[in-house]
Amino acid sequence: MKTQLLKPILTVAFVILGFTNVSAQLFDFNSSKGGWNAEFQMASAELDSEDGNDVLKCLRTSNNATLALDPLVATIDAKTVRWIRIVLKNTTASTVLRIKAQSTASGNNTAQFNITANDVAFKSYAFELTSAGSAWQAAIDAGSTMEEVRLLFRAGYAAAEGNIFIDEIEFSATEPILPSTDTFSEYIQNPNFEDPDGIGFLSGGGGEYTLSLETSGSTRWC
Repeated sequence: MKTQLLKPILTVAFVILGFTNVSAQLFDFNSSKGGWNAEFQMASAELDSEDGNDVLKCLRTSNNATLALDPLVATIDAKTVRWIRIVLKNTTASTVLRIKAQSTASGNNTAQFNITANDVAFKSYAFELTSAGSAWQAAIDAGSTMEEVRLLFRAGYAAAEGNIFIDEIEFSATEPILPSTDTFSEYIQNPNFEDPDGIGFLSGGGGEYTLSLETSGSTRWC
């Protein structure tokens, strides 16, 4: 089918979106905390909004501030779920995320990961939970489920620091696909939309990109 271009400039836009793992367990905090609550040295963890996102807003009072998942919710099959993805904006000085997990067949073991402090935008992290000797691996070996999951935001505490805004927490079977941090601008020359004078512009970042095609001259058919 032919479509007449009624203007000298045609803009074609598309969005590249990440795929959602159908076997994942997702907490998006749109209307519920999903069982996540403030615990040791975490003053509060309440639903809020930040940068247009529905989030869990966490305020810590020390270096071991803990966010805990209700044990009634934390019956996670360790044999299937091996990754955690967290989208957060950390406006505190915390630089360490400790994930503490315990199953009916393991002790209260932890895994520790680095995060950035004093963020000005949301960032996505993916951490593998099945490192050797971890509680997660012990649960896999025993064929049991995780009965307790806690997130500890550690290091750098200051009395006047900001908050930790958590947009999503997801447990998944496979490594999550994180948004790209690459940025692109003004390339793809002459993309061949039956117009030798066309120039394409690809711009954007963070997993979302826009392609614009500009044509010059009279009205054309394509």
